Amino acid sequence: METQLSARPRSTATLPAQQIRLYVVYTFILLLFSLATCILLLPEAMDRIEKLFLFTDMKSRVMALGGVFTLFVLFVGPLILFFNAVFRYRAARALDRLGVIAKGSILQKWVDTVDDQPSYRVSYQFKNHLRAWQSIPEDFYETVSPGQDVEILYLEKSPQLSRLEWDEGF
Repeated sequence: METQLSARPRSTATLPAQQIRLYVVYTFILLLFSLATCILLLPEAMDRIEKLFLFTDMKSRVMALGGVFTLFVLFVGPLILFFNAVFRYRAARALDRLGVIAKGSILQKWVDTVDDQPSYRVSYQFKNHLRAWQSIPEDFYETVSPGQDVEILYLEKSPQLSRLEWDEGF
């Protein structure tokens, strides 16, 4: 995933809240399945932990620690994903509701390959010192060029949260 930027922008743009909402739902479903799996495995894990303290042979200890590690990964991983999704959703909602428009300009545009699919990206600058990059649709990518003036939606109190604004019809 090599980019053609000489200097990396400081932040990435956020997606609209309605697009992130689906990510929140999927991570919540993953969290529920992980919780159900942990509940099903918990009696086995508790039995192994009890054996860990009762028996001193190495095999029992390894099995007990493996069970604890498995439960930890099955539950904590999806929990982190879920909280990340909720945080991103709240940030996007704040940007949608409280964002202000500023004039900015396109710095560079490039195409990355993500999962063997092209991803069209632009970096932009606004307020003379803030920079970010964003993935954009191919049609919009074809219409913009470096140096072009654009509108940027950003939060005044958290300017690292921003998004390039364009009309759907361009």
